[in-house]
Amino acid sequence: MDGDPSDLPEESEPVPQEDPVAARAQAALESGDFEAAAAVFEKALEDDPRNVDLRANLAQVRLVGRLQDVDGPAVRRTADEDPANVDAQITVADIEVYGGEYEAAFDRLVETVRRTSDDDRDRVRGHLISLFDLLPAGDPRVNAARRKLTSALF
Repeated sequence: MDGDPSDLPEESEPVPQEDPVAARAQAALESGDFEAAAAVFEKALEDDPRNVDLRANLAQVRLVGRLQDVDGPAVRRTADEDPANVDAQITVADIEVYGGEYEAAFDRLVETVRRTSDDDRDRVRGHLISLFDLLPAGDPRVNAARRKLTSALF
C-alpha cells in the first residue's frame, strides 16, 4: 500500500458497555444507601446465583454498610474485655476483614464458635461463612478457616 498511513480509516475500539447492575449499585452507594446497593446485587444473584463476582460485590457492600457507624476502638475494647460478647466479636472481625486481616478475623470467629452454643453459635458460624465470599474460591485462607471451623463444630 502506498500512501500516508493517516489516510487509512481509524479503527475504533469498542466502547465498553457499562454493567447495568454495577451502575445501579454504584448510584445507590453514591447516595449512601447501602441497603439499596445490596438489594441490587441480591436481585442480580437471583437471576445468576452462581456468579461469584456478584456474590463478592454483595459481601463487600454489606461489610462496608455494617461498619458505617462503628466506633472501632470502643468495640475492640468491648471484644477484648468480654470474649463472650458475640456482637462485639462479629464487629471486630468485620473491622479486621476490612483492614485485610482475614486470618485474624477468621480465627476470632472460629474461637467465638468454640465458646458459644445454640443460636449464638449458628449466628457466628453463618457470619464467618458469609465473610468467605469476600475472597476468591480456593483461597488458602478460606480453606484453612473452613478446616478450623469444622474442628470447632465437632
